[in-house]
Amino acid sequence: MQKNTIVLLNKKTDVTSFQCLSPLKRSICKKAGHAGTLDKFANGLIISFTGKYTKLNNIFMGLNKVYEATVCFGLGTDTLDPEGKIISKGRIPNLYEIEETLKEFHGTIDQVPPIYSALHVNGQRAYSMAREGKEFEIDSRKVSIYDYKILSYSKPLLKIQIKVSKGFYVRSFARDLANALSTSAYLVDLKRTSIGNFTLDEAIDYDDVKSLKKAGEEFSLDSIINRMEGFKKIYLTPKESAPMYYGNLPSFSKYLPIEEKYVIFMEGDKVLAIVDSQKKKTICQVVAT
Repeated sequence: MQKNTIVLLNKKTDVTSFQCLSPLKRSICKKAGHAGTLDKFANGLIISFTGKYTKLNNIFMGLNKVYEATVCFGLGTDTLDPEGKIISKGRIPNLYEIEETLKEFHGTIDQVPPIYSALHVNGQRAYSMAREGKEFEIDSRKVSIYDYKILSYSKPLLKIQIKVSKGFYVRSFARDLANALSTSAYLVDLKRTSIGNFTLDEAIDYDDVKSLKKAGEEFSLDSIINRMEGFKKIYLTPKESAPMYYGNLPSFSKYLPIEEKYVIFMEGDKVLAIVDSQKKKTICQVVAT
């Protein structure tokens, strides 16, 4: 039986994001997905969905994220993480140099994703082409660092907390920071501590089956959506919302277009449907689920 849930998972190191969904699929629903992949060497928060709520992943993927990252200066790897081969060496910068250089990364920057990533290039995964030794380029993209804080620096390891936008690669950040310091570096450790207003402290260990079975009730869609910011909410009267209980939506022409990309139809605190206002298309209608 399909069950629609949103579950905050704590992914462990050396488990892929896909693998950490397996207990969820066995205990709640075979149809499951997540919003935002974490590399295998990384750990931390993953927002997962089951059933029809998998349609919501793009909304959650667009939320800002906070990471705690450990950068190792003096060595560079081909994958920009500890799983790769060492391909370069360089000097160890001092703390003052790092502090001054970090100022250049605050705000919106151009960033080139790692070649060892799941991005599609000419119809193929970038990491597959890299492993085959093919030469290719990945276009840069605009991403943002909203805030950062140096947590510690014990040469050659820099531990830093950063709040970033959608599409930000922390591995690329380590590479680019090192380049700006005329040296080499790679990412030793990475933990995602929050996505939007949702934190790792709330998450369930991905393999804690007993807790997973309760998760659908603890993390209801209504409670999750009501904590989200930056979305237009339209509150309907019981009379206006009545058609929605029979699978129909109110007239789009009455409410759209609206500047916000996503519109959430509400009756009180209850989520009725989530609509992509730009495409004028229902993403998820959740009445009577």
